[in-house]
Amino acid sequence: NWNINTLLIILILYRYEWLHASYGGVPKNAIIAGMSGFDPLYIAKSSINGEPSVGKVHSGHECAYLPWGGKEHSVKEYEVLVWKK
Repeated sequence: NWNINTLLIILILYRYEWLHASYGGVPKNAIIAGMSGFDPLYIAKSSINGEPSVGKVHSGHECAYLPWGGKEHSVKEYEVLVWKK
């Protein structure tokens, strides 16, 4: 069974890594995962109430948005998936 965690593990092991970011910041070489209008969205991860969660960063919003407990939560500190140099 493939799931998002398995896919992310494979990506991380080979060509990608997680880099710390905060307050809407996005490191160089961040992976664009989608668009919101004309603005790129990036893949973010952090934890909510001690549980890992993967979500999105919209750089103009000064936070990352992560799903947990059926709701979307904003966090100021997170990691962003980037292409290894």
